[in-house]
Amino acid sequence: MKNLTFGFLSPLAEPFFWLKGSLIFLIGPIDLQLAYLLLAIAVDLVFGIQIAVKEHTFKWSILVRKLRQKLTVYILWIAMFHAFDMVTGLPNSARWAVVAMLAGLEIISAIKNTARLGHSKLADALEGLYLALTRNQPHQVNEDEHHKYQDAEKGGTGSNEKGQP
Repeated sequence: MKNLTFGFLSPLAEPFFWLKGSLIFLIGPIDLQLAYLLLAIAVDLVFGIQIAVKEHTFKWSILVRKLRQKLTVYILWIAMFHAFDMVTGLPNSARWAVVAMLAGLEIISAIKNTARLGHSKLADALEGLYLALTRNQPHQVNEDEHHKYQDAEKGGTGSNEKGQP
């Protein structure tokens, strides 16, 4: 009797089973790691919406477009690193690293958005905490700053050839 009651749902459910299977093949298991990445995206999204409302620039079409673009790019990179894991026989190693990096980018963005909302002291404290947790690794270094870091690591002064910092 149970099969007869819910049997009509079977043709409707098959595309979803296929989609779920394809997604798992593409990006690996759908686990808590991905759930927390989605949580980080959602938190940053809330801050972004608050900024857009504050600046009177909020539009649903922009929100949907940017979110769709972000999720597409993230899924493609997670898929790329999941494929790398499968090719090298290191399940979830590179995938874990790219998901952690993407979550880190969302945290950095949320901190910047917190500052833009007028909470600069909180943003500074959060940035300090984040940098401490990530071992003070610079997250965005332009080429000049990169050379300063390399020079300082080699015992140099961190200045360029002209003696300027």
